[in-house]
Amino acid sequence: MPPDLDTERASSVVHAFLGGVPRDWLMDQDSIALPRDVDYLTDVCIGMLRYSASLRRAREC
Repeated sequence: MPPDLDTERASSVVHAFLGGVPRDWLMDQDSIALPRDVDYLTDVCIGMLRYSASLRRAREC
């Protein structure tokens, strides 16, 4: 993970991801191919944490 990752913001995003994906799948198993795509979805979440500029702490002047 990048050293300037805003961990508070990132934890909110991961929490939403970990709650939302399984909830959506349990409500409608055709909405997400969870058993097939779990590795892909995990990679997407990790990539978001690693590369999203929106999840960086503001630089101090």
